[in-house]
Amino acid sequence: MRSVSGASSVDDDRSWQPGDPIVEPQGAYQLEDGRWVLSRECS
Repeated sequence: MRSVSGASSVDDDRSWQPGDPIVEPQGAYQLEDGRWVLSRECS
């Protein structure tokens, strides 16, 4: 799995570390170019 280019996360300063909570995706979306993205709703 890899990030979609041009996407940024809320906390770009550090990557996930053991002990951090696991955030499950809420949906899978297919992009126009055929790639799939797992994502959560934005508030």
